[in-house]
Amino acid sequence: MKLRLMGLLSVCVLASPALAVGASETPFTFTAGGGVINDGGINFFPLVMGDPDIVLITSLQLDITGLSHPNPTDLDIFLIDPFGQHPIEIMTDRGDMVSISGVNLTFADGAAALPPENTELFSGTYLPEGLGVTDNGFSEFIGTSGGTDAWLLVIIDDDPDTSPGQQGFASFTLSGAATPEPVTLSLLALGAVATLRRRRR
Repeated sequence: MKLRLMGLLSVCVLASPALAVGASETPFTFTAGGGVINDGGINFFPLVMGDPDIVLITSLQLDITGLSHPNPTDLDIFLIDPFGQHPIEIMTDRGDMVSISGVNLTFADGAAALPPENTELFSGTYLPEGLGVTDNGFSEFIGTSGGTDAWLLVIIDDDPDTSPGQQGFASFTLSGAATPEPVTLSLLALGAVATLRRRRR
C-alpha cells in the first residue's frame, strides 16, 4: 500500500510540476473611473478586479490620471485592499500650494523619489509616501488576494478652501502580476489516497 501510494504521488508531482509549486505569474490591469474630490471631505473611489485568477498578488502599482486641485497640499491619498488589512499611504501634503491640472501620477516601490513636498507637483513616477515610514509600500499586498470585493482609493481633502477651484481626477488603475493559488502537495496526497481507496473497493 505504501509503495503504491508513493508511486502515485511521484506520478502526480512529475506530471504536474506547475501545480506543485504554483503557476506562473499573469499580468493584470484594472481601471476605475475617478470623480470630484469634495472640498474638506473624505472621498471613496472603489475598484473591483472581479477576476477569480487574481488570487496571490506578486507585484502592484497605482496610476492616477488627470488629477486637478487648487491646493494639492490639502490631499491625503491612501489605498486599501478589499479586506482592509494593508492600507498604505500614497501621498500626503505634497506639491506645495501650487495649483495643478490634469496631472498623471504613477506610484511604484521601485521609483526614484517621493512626490515633491515644497515645489510644484508634475506628472511622473513616484514612491508611495508610506514606504519605509508607516508601511512597506505596495509590498504590503504581495501574497494577498485581489478578491472580488472593492479596493478603495481614499482621498481626504483635509482643509476646506474658501475659493475652491476644479478638484478631481479622471481615473485610477491598479496593475501588476498575480498567480493562481498553488495546489499543495498535501492536496495531491489526499487525491492519491482517495484514488487508491476507490480502486480497492
